[in-house]
Amino acid sequence: MGDDGSEQSWPAWVHTAASIAFGLLLVAVPVAVVGYGHLFDGDGGPSPGEVLPSGPSVSGPSDASPSVPTSPTAEPLPSATGETCVPGSTTDLTVVSFNIKSGHRADGSVQLDLVASNLAAWKPDLVLLQEVDKNQVRTGRVDQAAHLGERLRFYSTFGANTANRAGGQYGTALLSRYPIVSVENTPLPRRPGDEQRGLLHAVLDVDGSKLSAYVVHLQHTSEAARLSQVTKIRQIVADDPLPKIIGGDFNATPGSGVMGVARSFASDTWTAVGAGPGLTVPRDSPRRRIDYLLQSGLVPRDMQVLTPTVSDHRALWARMALDSSGKVCLPEFGRPR
Repeated sequence: MGDDGSEQSWPAWVHTAASIAFGLLLVAVPVAVVGYGHLFDGDGGPSPGEVLPSGPSVSGPSDASPSVPTSPTAEPLPSATGETCVPGSTTDLTVVSFNIKSGHRADGSVQLDLVASNLAAWKPDLVLLQEVDKNQVRTGRVDQAAHLGERLRFYSTFGANTANRAGGQYGTALLSRYPIVSVENTPLPRRPGDEQRGLLHAVLDVDGSKLSAYVVHLQHTSEAARLSQVTKIRQIVADDPLPKIIGGDFNATPGSGVMGVARSFASDTWTAVGAGPGLTVPRDSPRRRIDYLLQSGLVPRDMQVLTPTVSDHRALWARMALDSSGKVCLPEFGRPR
């Protein structure tokens, strides 16, 4: 209306523009409302109560479960496939074997103190003696094993194999720096008329470990007798679980059947660490090797043939190592062998 109350009329173009603007408004408002609502619904926005992740989202197939990091699982330790063993502490032993011929020299005189002097000079820990007298008239009724033990300040033992009417005895002996735990002397097989021979066996306590020592003196007149005797020795030694030293006068050469049997139950120390032929008889110009130091369960270090001032034999001297604390073993892992 005008100021005077009369109705004012608008130009036609104004009515047209207003109509167009009103139509546009009717279209824009619904579109805006739909778009605004889409921000809060469906996959494009959070559901009520959901917290938006602070980092980037994880991409993956729509049907895959979320990747959840897990702590690494330690693999189980493999089973031991074996063990590695090394020797424990060892004790070095110096061993002498000597056929003393009852202390006789070449001129027939008895010089037992010379035997003691020779032994002392060789500084042994263990002495294996053959042809030893005890209370024999021919050697002044001296207990030779006990006498030599006293001179060396060693333990001693004697294995009697023969006796005579005068009360004297003849056999083998063992002297030891280490205590003697037990002793046994076993008669060996013999043919009628042969001299009785025996196997003297002593068990020693070497720094807390047990050691078997055997003294051998086989028949000198018959190969068949020696074979029978060494076969008996093999049976005895086979039942002994201890480390062993077996020494003495075998009256047999290295290539004989007797020594073939002997090497089946013990190792020849001279073959392992000796140099040269190792000949032992006769003393002055030796032509044969008939004296031996065998071992089982020890480690040979050195061996020599020594020339004494008495007897018709040379003496054997050897150094061996005895395991005195047992083996130390650790498990070994890896592929089974």
